[in-house]
Amino acid sequence: MRTAAFLLLLGGLPAFAQFDILITGGKVIDGSGGPWFYGDIGIKGDSIAAVGLLPDATAPVQLDARGISPVRAGFIDIHSHGRRGIFRNAHGRELPHEA
Repeated sequence: MRTAAFLLLLGGLPAFAQFDILITGGKVIDGSGGPWFYGDIGIKGDSIAAVGLLPDATAPVQLDARGISPVRAGFIDIHSHGRRGIFRNAHGRELPHEA
């Protein structure tokens, strides 16, 4: 995330930036505590490579997020309905844990 913030301070990425997936035009919530903003998310491999306005970025897979609920960059939902097993194992090892 620090890399993305640094690139945003420089005014975005150079025109040759290449991502595997580019999510464009979404209401981005980046987890910084700030308000949402319209922006793009560039994904390379299994990592978020950039967040912000990426007008010159390209990718073989592009997803238009306009009109969709907010895009939450880097959030993992560990929500589970697996509580039934907690009574068999008092330590709750069946449940997901935060790292």
